[in-house]
Amino acid sequence: MQPEEIIAAHVRHTADLLLERSRVLAEKVAAGETAIVGLRYQLTGGSAHLVTSHGLDAQAAAAS
Repeated sequence: MQPEEIIAAHVRHTADLLLERSRVLAEKVAAGETAIVGLRYQLTGGSAHLVTSHGLDAQAAAAS
């Protein structure tokens, strides 16, 4: 497994835990009032890459 894959797996797991452990957050996401977005940051290049999202339209996430 490559370091990028480990980081992405960690980001996905963390985003999932937020939904599992916060009933209030899960309800807001389900109602379309908020979203959870997991990003992988590249500090040397100053870029961020979408890893996962919950409650966010996939096209909107790709556009940002």
